[in-house]
Amino acid sequence: MDNNVKQTNYGYEITWADTDSYCSKILVFETANKKLPLHFHKEISKSWFVNAGKFRVQWVDTTTAKTYAQDLSEGNVFHVPALMPVTLEALVNNSAMAETSN
Repeated sequence: MDNNVKQTNYGYEITWADTDSYCSKILVFETANKKLPLHFHKEISKSWFVNAGKFRVQWVDTTTAKTYAQDLSEGNVFHVPALMPVTLEALVNNSAMAETSN
């Protein structure tokens, strides 16, 4: 594979921009029910745009300890601020989203 394509546990990611200020990728989930582990970043915020398929994003409000979930379809956008625990799961095969982060 090319240097900008990386295999992952959910499928693969294609990095199409990587600068000192931001990084942009396309995340491709080849199989439904594959997901990112619950995680957060101390200083990185990111935005997701669903290109194809359907996802479920779950996050934790750290001020109340409540967990929330939202389904995302093609064209939907979701912003993940720094320090917000979040996980992402593909609901259908070949779901893909663009991700841009600082």
